[in-house]
Amino acid sequence: MFRQSCILDYFDASTFICVLCGKSVRLQCVWLHIGFAICVIGAMMNSYYGDESGVRLKPTETANIADFEFKYEEYRDAIGANYTAEQAVFPSVKPGKTLAQIIPERRYYDIRTMTMAEVAIPSRLA
Repeated sequence: MFRQSCILDYFDASTFICVLCGKSVRLQCVWLHIGFAICVIGAMMNSYYGDESGVRLKPTETANIADFEFKYEEYRDAIGANYTAEQAVFPSVKPGKTLAQIIPERRYYDIRTMTMAEVAIPSRLA
């Protein structure tokens, strides 16, 4: 079957957004495409220059990452209002002083039979 063409067949999504705005369509489309290109470049650079390492520790073991030393100090159970949790304690040490005590936990919610991981990220670690 032959389908009649529509005006929207000739526009991509960004041009359609610019047409809806009604102002300087050409300039807005240029800015829209530049912004999208910056986002794509940022995502590519993040995946290329990103650094990630996974470390498995047993209690009393330590891991050195950059200038920081993380020691798996202890494991404990905790009970909250509507959950039970497993907590691990990691003091973060930079040569000479303890910076923070990081306590991530894995929570078990009994009502929904659901497990959630609560990440412990201190706001200042430098």
